[in-house]
Amino acid sequence: MVDSVKKVEDSESELVSSIREKLQTLPPLSIESCIYMVPSVLRSVNELAYSPKVVSIGPLHRGKEELLAMEVHKQRYLKDFLDQNAKISLEECVKSLQGLEEKARSYYAEPICLSSNDFVEMMLLDGCFVLELFLRDKHPKLRNRVDPIFKNSRLPTWVYNDLFLVENQLPFFVIEHLYSLSNGCSCSEQYTSFSSRDKIHTEKCSFLELTLGYFNYFGSYINRSKLLLPKKSDFHVNHFLHLLQISYQPSEARLEPKGNGRLEFIPSATELHEAGIKFKKLTGVKSFMDVKFTNGVLEIPYLHIGETTYLRFPNIIAMEQCGVSKTTYFTDYCLLMACLINSSSDVKLLKGLGIIGNFVGCSDNWVCSKEEVSRIFDKLCKGIRTKSETFYYRRLFEDVDAHYNAQKQKTGN
Repeated sequence: MVDSVKKVEDSESELVSSIREKLQTLPPLSIESCIYMVPSVLRSVNELAYSPKVVSIGPLHRGKEELLAMEVHKQRYLKDFLDQNAKISLEECVKSLQGLEEKARSYYAEPICLSSNDFVEMMLLDGCFVLELFLRDKHPKLRNRVDPIFKNSRLPTWVYNDLFLVENQLPFFVIEHLYSLSNGCSCSEQYTSFSSRDKIHTEKCSFLELTLGYFNYFGSYINRSKLLLPKKSDFHVNHFLHLLQISYQPSEARLEPKGNGRLEFIPSATELHEAGIKFKKLTGVKSFMDVKFTNGVLEIPYLHIGETTYLRFPNIIAMEQCGVSKTTYFTDYCLLMACLINSSSDVKLLKGLGIIGNFVGCSDNWVCSKEEVSRIFDKLCKGIRTKSETFYYRRLFEDVDAHYNAQKQKTGN
């Protein structure tokens, strides 16, 4: 009897010790966390939209078998980065990144199960890979003739797409720091050509300018859009996807709604059109989110629907859904478009007016049908949540709905 009681007590003691140890080793929560794993409620809708195809950036997809080929290439880029820059040593890079490790880890919402050495090595390899990629894109003379990225016609686009995935991010300040170590303020004047070793002299530019140059070059022919940043200079960039979100945000402040009750969604574009509401393509605005409704006319900037919509949009939405930001401009815009586009008739109407277009590369079939396009925004909005009190288009919804109901009363429908 005594032995059995002792066994129970020992078992309880072991359990208490085990739980206490787990509680004591819990990673601290960070207010700086801004890089997330996509929740299953969103991932299950479109698994492929969140997973890198060719390169892992950051720790969340590091070591995956299908991405290992690029790891060797990262090492080549690091070697070239060090060989072509006499002003910086490997020891200096490692030492400086060790000082950034704690802050960098705090950017990830999930605990990162990498040793300190592995985490610092990851920052160095991934950060220098991005730097070399941007510099070689800007200055073709820096490329090796057998560089597997630039000799492949499709690979540069795959890499470009992988840099905008919410789970595939490295803190912006880490890469910016490596750029500054290499005297990055002079862009690439410290580099020499791989063939002639002649100095390459270029204009002065910051890492942000170098980043924008890379993304805008690809964006100009992939989605016919450019990253435009706010005029204010005090904005902070967390990572590349955050930079994309900043560039997309509406140019005007949210209009105060007239009411404060339940948010009522507006009818589809076809229903609104049949009720007498006119649609017009809005030009000369900074963002495609700058939608306006005035005197019965709904003005909407052009939206290129294609690979960008299929890949970039879900990741920005996931970032907004996981974050603590008070603004969810992108989520709200997609909800607006999901209301307007419910059928192939809605797609035909808006395409005919030049409000939406292209439809290339937005599905596995490469060219989307009107029916597929009509389902894109519905798919994007599955599983998301928005607050009616902060919904960016609430005032617009109120005005459109009021006009729609007034028109229906006039016609007796």
